[in-house]
Amino acid sequence: MKIVDSRTGRVILKRVKLANTFWARFRGYMLKKRPPVGEGLLFQFKRLGKYSIHMFFMRFSLDLVFLDDSFRVVEIKPNLKPWRFYRPKKRARFLLELPAGSVRTLGLSVGQKLRKVY
Repeated sequence: MKIVDSRTGRVILKRVKLANTFWARFRGYMLKKRPPVGEGLLFQFKRLGKYSIHMFFMRFSLDLVFLDDSFRVVEIKPNLKPWRFYRPKKRARFLLELPAGSVRTLGLSVGQKLRKVY
Protein backbone atom coordinates (compact mmCIF):
# COMPACT_ATOMS: atom_id res chain seq x y z
CA MET A 1 0.00 0.00 0.00
CA LYS A 2 1.05 3.65 -0.51
CA ILE A 3 0.26 6.76 1.49
CA VAL A 4 -0.61 9.94 -0.42
CA ASP A 5 -1.56 13.51 0.49
CA SER A 6 -5.35 13.76 0.00
CA ARG A 7 -5.24 17.36 -1.17
CA THR A 8 -2.36 17.22 -3.66
CA GLY A 9 -2.21 13.52 -4.54
CA ARG A 10 1.54 13.59 -3.86
CA VAL A 11 2.94 10.20 -2.82
CA ILE A 12 4.18 10.46 0.77
CA LEU A 13 5.35 6.84 1.13
CA LYS A 14 5.83 4.36 -1.68
CA ARG A 15 5.64 1.27 0.51
CA VAL A 16 3.81 0.81 3.80
CA LYS A 17 3.44 -2.40 5.77
CA LEU A 18 0.30 -2.86 7.85
CA ALA A 19 0.52 -3.90 11.51
CA ASN A 20 -3.06 -4.67 12.51
CA THR A 21 -2.61 -7.50 15.02
CA PHE A 22 -1.34 -7.31 18.60
CA TRP A 23 1.89 -9.16 17.80
CA ALA A 24 2.60 -7.20 14.61
CA ARG A 25 2.17 -3.93 16.55
CA PHE A 26 4.23 -5.19 19.50
CA ARG A 27 7.07 -6.32 17.23
CA GLY A 28 7.03 -3.26 14.94
CA TYR A 29 10.61 -2.51 13.88
CA MET A 30 12.05 -4.12 17.01
CA LEU A 31 15.46 -5.75 16.39
CA LYS A 32 15.51 -4.54 12.77
CA LYS A 33 18.59 -2.80 11.39
CA ARG A 34 16.72 0.08 9.72
CA PRO A 35 13.68 0.41 7.47
CA PRO A 36 14.40 1.36 3.86
CA VAL A 37 14.00 5.02 2.88
CA GLY A 38 10.48 5.67 1.63
CA GLU A 39 9.01 2.83 3.70
CA GLY A 40 6.85 2.99 6.80
CA LEU A 41 4.89 0.81 9.18
CA LEU A 42 1.19 1.60 9.71
CA PHE A 43 -0.34 0.49 13.00
CA GLN A 44 -4.11 0.09 12.91
CA PHE A 45 -5.94 0.03 16.22
CA LYS A 46 -9.51 -1.21 16.78
CA ARG A 47 -10.79 2.14 18.04
CA LEU A 48 -9.78 5.74 18.62
CA GLY A 49 -7.56 6.03 21.72
CA LYS A 50 -4.23 7.08 23.23
CA TYR A 51 -1.90 4.18 22.43
CA SER A 52 1.51 4.29 24.08
CA ILE A 53 4.58 3.39 22.05
CA HIS A 54 7.73 1.73 23.37
CA MET A 55 11.14 1.78 21.73
CA PHE A 56 12.59 -1.18 23.64
CA PHE A 57 15.12 -3.28 21.67
CA MET A 58 15.19 -0.64 18.91
CA ARG A 59 18.44 0.18 17.12
CA PHE A 60 17.40 3.50 15.56
CA SER A 61 15.16 6.52 16.18
CA LEU A 62 11.70 6.91 14.65
CA ASP A 63 9.30 9.67 13.72
CA LEU A 64 5.73 8.91 14.89
CA VAL A 65 2.70 10.27 13.03
CA PHE A 66 -0.65 9.74 14.77
CA LEU A 67 -3.78 9.75 12.56
CA ASP A 68 -7.48 9.87 13.45
CA ASP A 69 -10.36 7.85 11.94
CA SER A 70 -10.38 10.02 8.82
CA PHE A 71 -6.60 9.63 8.34
CA ARG A 72 -5.90 13.24 9.38
CA VAL A 73 -2.60 13.89 11.21
CA VAL A 74 -3.47 14.72 14.84
CA GLU A 75 -0.02 14.54 16.45
CA ILE A 76 3.62 14.16 15.45
CA LYS A 77 6.48 12.98 17.66
CA PRO A 78 9.75 13.41 15.76
CA ASN A 79 12.97 11.57 16.53
CA LEU A 80 11.90 9.23 19.34
CA LYS A 81 15.12 7.58 20.52
CA PRO A 82 15.66 3.86 21.23
CA TRP A 83 14.76 2.64 24.74
CA ARG A 84 12.20 5.41 25.23
CA PHE A 85 8.47 5.35 25.83
CA TYR A 86 5.90 7.79 24.44
CA ARG A 87 2.26 8.42 25.34
CA PRO A 88 0.47 10.66 22.82
CA LYS A 89 -1.58 13.62 23.94
CA LYS A 90 -4.24 13.15 21.23
CA ARG A 91 -6.43 10.16 20.45
CA ALA A 92 -5.59 8.27 17.27
CA ARG A 93 -6.78 5.24 15.31
CA PHE A 94 -3.61 4.83 13.22
CA LEU A 95 0.09 5.33 13.82
CA LEU A 96 2.65 5.71 11.07
CA GLU A 97 6.22 4.81 12.11
CA LEU A 98 8.89 6.34 9.89
CA PRO A 99 12.69 6.58 10.01
CA ALA A 100 13.79 9.64 12.02
CA GLY A 101 13.89 12.78 9.90
CA SER A 102 11.12 11.59 7.55
CA VAL A 103 8.47 13.99 8.90
CA ARG A 104 10.67 16.98 8.04
CA THR A 105 11.79 15.55 4.70
CA LEU A 106 8.23 14.67 3.65
CA GLY A 107 6.77 17.95 4.91
CA LEU A 108 4.15 16.32 7.15
CA SER A 109 2.20 18.55 9.53
CA VAL A 110 -0.66 18.37 12.03
CA GLY A 111 -4.01 18.78 10.26
CA GLN A 112 -2.78 17.29 6.98
CA LYS A 113 -5.14 14.69 5.53
CA LEU A 114 -3.60 11.55 4.05
CA ARG A 115 -5.10 8.48 2.40
CA LYS A 116 -4.15 4.89 1.67
CA VAL A 117 -3.85 3.66 -1.91
CA TYR A 118 -3.70 -0.07 -2.66
